[in-house]
Amino acid sequence: MGEKGTPTVEALIGAVAARHGILFKPDEPAFALVTINEMLLERSARELAEHLDRRLKDFDASVHRVEVRAGKLLAQEVKAAAAELRTELQRDIDAARVNAAELVHRVEAAHGHWALTRWAVIALVFGAALFAGGVWLGHYCL
Repeated sequence: MGEKGTPTVEALIGAVAARHGILFKPDEPAFALVTINEMLLERSARELAEHLDRRLKDFDASVHRVEVRAGKLLAQEVKAAAAELRTELQRDIDAARVNAAELVHRVEAAHGHWALTRWAVIALVFGAALFAGGVWLGHYCL
């Protein structure tokens, strides 16, 4: 093999002789055609590589644009979901506040009812005691 992995002239002569039974000499014009083909093939391969590089750069740019766009869309969705969650939480807080206020009102009403009942009983007991004391004093002291 020669430079860059290309076969040498001797290797080409041997391959043609083995495959086709034709013996070429190193100064045959066919080798000029081989050299021309090799140069054209190298140029085509270089152009193809350049074209592929351009296409890959375009593809990378497109992927980057898609990523940026997807990121923006995702950010918008997250903001919308957060706003909706915030709204739902506020509704729950407001509902809990109303329920707590109602519960406090009920507790105060129940506590007030029992306090009123207790004071009424105490007043009745003291009233009955005063009445009984007055009756006793009236009966035994006068």
